[in-house]
Amino acid sequence: MKSHVTPKKDISAWILTAIALIAIFFASYSSFAAGAAKTSGQTPKTAAAIASAGADLSLGEFLKHVQDGNEAFIAAEKMRAAALDAATESSLAFKPQFFANASFSSDAKPSPFFPYDRVETTNLGVGIQNQFEFGLQTKFTYGFSDFNYVGIAPKYFEGRPQLEASLPLLKNAFGREARLTALAGEKGGLAKSAAQDAARRQVLLEAEAAYWRLTLSREAEKISKASLDRAQAMYDWTSRRVKLSLSDKAEGLQATAQLKARKLDYRLAQDETRTASLAFNSARGRTGDVVTENLPKLTSQLVSGWKSPERQTNRPDVDLALLQAEAAKASAMASAERSRSQLELFGLYAFNSPQRGSESEAFADSWNGNRPTSTIGVRLNIPLDRSTTERVQAAWAAEASAQQAVASRKIFEQERDWNDAVARFELAKEKVKLYEDLELAQKEKLDYEKSRQQRGRSTVAQVILFEGEYDQTAFARVRALAELLNLNAQLKLYSPFELAN
Repeated sequence: MKSHVTPKKDISAWILTAIALIAIFFASYSSFAAGAAKTSGQTPKTAAAIASAGADLSLGEFLKHVQDGNEAFIAAEKMRAAALDAATESSLAFKPQFFANASFSSDAKPSPFFPYDRVETTNLGVGIQNQFEFGLQTKFTYGFSDFNYVGIAPKYFEGRPQLEASLPLLKNAFGREARLTALAGEKGGLAKSAAQDAARRQVLLEAEAAYWRLTLSREAEKISKASLDRAQAMYDWTSRRVKLSLSDKAEGLQATAQLKARKLDYRLAQDETRTASLAFNSARGRTGDVVTENLPKLTSQLVSGWKSPERQTNRPDVDLALLQAEAAKASAMASAERSRSQLELFGLYAFNSPQRGSESEAFADSWNGNRPTSTIGVRLNIPLDRSTTERVQAAWAAEASAQQAVASRKIFEQERDWNDAVARFELAKEKVKLYEDLELAQKEKLDYEKSRQQRGRSTVAQVILFEGEYDQTAFARVRALAELLNLNAQLKLYSPFELAN
């Protein structure tokens, strides 16, 4: 009897133990599944998640904020407009100019013929002068004088309308020097304007980079948070199994190491989001690292529809180099013209009034051409230090040649960079799509391996390995998006600049 009863009790004990272990297993599995569901179904309370409560902010709206609040952009815009207006200063050389003069003199030098104490003379003159682009310089003057011989007679008055003209025949012949000097000034002003245009576009380019940086850093933070939640669920599940001696201690150590690594990754992702937020606000002229606006989520479906911007103009740096080359060339040619010998034809023609006792009589008689004054002649001026002149001309020519070489190199780099950027842009779009597909495949592989591990057919180490591969793919997709956005911004440099509305 005793030998039959003992086996039955042993069998009952084994059955009860097995049922308890199965119950513990399913309880642990339910806890792990609940943790995974929490990871996939709940929105983590992060800076990226909190921002979703704000209003949507498109790139165009953000760039409008930059234009209104970024001091660097505002300064560049003002200096660009100022330089553009200053470029017209050189044209003033060919505009009419009004001039006037007045003087009073007293001369007590004795005269052998007239016993006066002194002569007081007052001279007034007004006129208009103009230099024409073809080289002719003209001046019309009306002079009025009164002479007071103190001690012997009352005042006498004279009026004199006068026309002067000069025409260069060698130096500045046909106005070459004047036109080249004006052209050099104009191109120099336009070059300054182009430099400021490049500066303001650089501000917007950096602002756009800050916009997308924050967008992608928020995406990376979400990925890190999801990875941390999965690691936490794995740690909780494994820790309970280790305590119940259902898993080896090594699996617990692996889960602990994974959890610590994911916490570090998440903390770094949070710091990157904070830094990106600070740059985002700084770009639009605000302080602080809190951005409440909601930025768009980028997907392969969205970016696949992006087309390469058409090349419609030169890059700002190329336009700047071309303008600088033109200014240097005009300056060199003007310098060569200045060093030439001067041969000038000049003439003068004037009416004269006799000395009258009143201003009205002198003014009326001044327009009588009975007693005109006329002069015609030539002026010659030859520089003697030819060696210095030639060195100066060579220096100007060398500078012009160097600027032209710089411009040629800029054009070459523009062609090279454009072709490379277009090719990389299309490749980047493909990479985003491929990484997104790979991320889905990695997620499916990870989920399946988790299910195998729950059934005891895989290890924690294998699941952690697949977790790492999935996270690496997700972050690679974010990096591919960053590359695509950077290329898209670069290609905009080849399109006309337009202010955001």
